[in-house]
Amino acid sequence: TFQWKTVPDATAYYLNVSTTSDFTTLEIDISMSTGVLTYQTTLAEGIYYWRVRAGNQTQWGFWSETYSFAIDITAPSAPNLISPTQNSTIYQSYPYFVWQRIDDAVNYNLVVITSIGNIIINQTLSDTSYESNQYFANGTYYWKVRCQDRAGNWSYFSPIQQFFVQVSAWEQKRDMPDLNSLRAVKDGGCLVGASNKLYAL
Repeated sequence: TFQWKTVPDATAYYLNVSTTSDFTTLEIDISMSTGVLTYQTTLAEGIYYWRVRAGNQTQWGFWSETYSFAIDITAPSAPNLISPTQNSTIYQSYPYFVWQRIDDAVNYNLVVITSIGNIIINQTLSDTSYESNQYFANGTYYWKVRCQDRAGNWSYFSPIQQFFVQVSAWEQKRDMPDLNSLRAVKDGGCLVGASNKLYAL
């Protein structure tokens, strides 16, 4: 849709739309009555230039400043997923995700889903990596990414990849004792080796 402001005393307007900045070829070349201040049409993808001039019963005025615009309805390619790889196991509770950069993409949408279908990450990002601040319990997860170009077109999502989180079941419940504390192993306690030393907890 093309739209412009009224000009005092004008009785008609002349609209030019071209694929060249010098208007040697015209896609639209039409005059309209003063009561029509918009014009709607369908154009193919590409870069266009347009201008308008006003006229009265005796003459046409000067052309307006030339404006340009682009029509882009083609979605970018879906990114390839890099890490975590398909069916891989990671041993940390805050995974790091990496995917392919797409040349004309300005945004990426990362989605991570649990094995029962709950979405735990749904982030729109400008970069091609993301370190989660969401805790991941042991289990199976699925992830996918799509991207958006400057014209606002979203790609399809990448093929979904599965990964597993397996974090050690042992957690340090309290500080390690001093090396020479001679603390005994109590019921329910354990011996832990660390830095070539043996500790009783």
